[in-house]
Amino acid sequence: MKAYAFFDVDETLIRPKSMFDFLQYWYEHTHGAQGPAMHAERWASIRVLINQGMSRHQLNRLYYSWFAGVSYKDLELAGRAWFDQRCRAGGLFKEAVVQRLHTLRQSGIEPVLVSGSMVPLLAPLAGWLGVEHLLCAELQLDGGLVTGELLQGAIGPEKQLRLHAFLQQHGVSAKACHAYGDHISDLAMLEAVDYPHAVDPCAALREVAESRHWPILLSEQLTPA
Repeated sequence: MKAYAFFDVDETLIRPKSMFDFLQYWYEHTHGAQGPAMHAERWASIRVLINQGMSRHQLNRLYYSWFAGVSYKDLELAGRAWFDQRCRAGGLFKEAVVQRLHTLRQSGIEPVLVSGSMVPLLAPLAGWLGVEHLLCAELQLDGGLVTGELLQGAIGPEKQLRLHAFLQQHGVSAKACHAYGDHISDLAMLEAVDYPHAVDPCAALREVAESRHWPILLSEQLTPA
């Protein structure tokens, strides 16, 4: 029976939040001498919004609005450069979780990346991992320029909807599928499959995982092959 393993990306497969990590690179490499100050101001506003209770869904939409008018090609080039820089620096991936992904694939379970992040950041990462399938934020374009709006998102319950649509498209049941996530916002995705796994979970997800007897994986305690 064909099966898939759905992996959240940020803080599950990689250590940082890709969108915010890239944002610093973007400002520092595309806004000249003013870039660091602009990033610091933007990051301060993000922290305020989070402290005020802005949801991940709302923040995700706001984030993409900041790229309105940007050439999608430039965003792709910057995403590739950011990824290359992060790989050279080391420590980007949770190696034990990456090894779990490869082990599943070797057993015939195909990995799928599911993330609120965008293709320009995730495509290089997927290529490095050898992952074919991406379910992520899809940017609306107008003549090659980003409009700041999304065609599709992949935050919270949207992950479950995208997962179900993917399985329906491929004619596969969720019963044999796996999912991996770190945050309570991944709960709907984890609930959609028969084999959910909490990876370095936040307190809320850990509580759910323990109550339902789901496997809890602590990446620092896993041993890469």
